[in-house]
Amino acid sequence: MNKIRKAIKDVLDLLASKEEQTKYEQNVPIANVSAELICMWFDDTYHPDSKQHREAFSAKEQQMLSEFNDFYDSRVARLPKTLEAMHKNPLWDEIVKKARATIATIDW
Repeated sequence: MNKIRKAIKDVLDLLASKEEQTKYEQNVPIANVSAELICMWFDDTYHPDSKQHREAFSAKEQQMLSEFNDFYDSRVARLPKTLEAMHKNPLWDEIVKKARATIATIDW
């Protein structure tokens, strides 16, 4: 699998699983996981204007990822600052479900 596709898939897989998020927090206790989940997507991974991104995804896949990004971005400022609080927050539940739907639609 292309390196960029794998990175996007890995982040979406993490965003789609509260269990994996909890494991991440347990395995990296010094990390602020709630902040990491945001930075992983918006800062580290999702760069739709890059040549590599455009080459890695079909137009349809790019549209699906853009829809997920917009969905996540519209909620991110209202998210709590801890993973425990995020897991209780309905906005986070929406993001987790949208990540799952995006994965299913791309057929990963």
